[in-house]
Amino acid sequence: MEVTFEQRYSYEKSDTFLTFFAIANGREINCIISYEALQQLSGCDGLDMEPAFIKHRSVIEDLAKRMIQTGELTDGQVLITEIAFGFSFTIRRDGPMIQG
Repeated sequence: MEVTFEQRYSYEKSDTFLTFFAIANGREINCIISYEALQQLSGCDGLDMEPAFIKHRSVIEDLAKRMIQTGELTDGQVLITEIAFGFSFTIRRDGPMIQG
């Protein structure tokens, strides 16, 4: 299944999540990442969600793509929470890399 991501995303400073959008089989899928998941991915507390999302976007989109392709949807949406990071990833100089 081909999965692509739109450049747009939705976030308000008062939100505890950020929404970005995927297209799979011609259908738009809301992908939601929680503040806690972004903290876990970036390895720091008190972060601003938007810059953290932009910095780690490729890793986040890779995870969302895997979740879409394996059918891990909740009410037709991808929900990335800290629990979703049940795989290992390595922090590299240029950012995290999913390993498995």
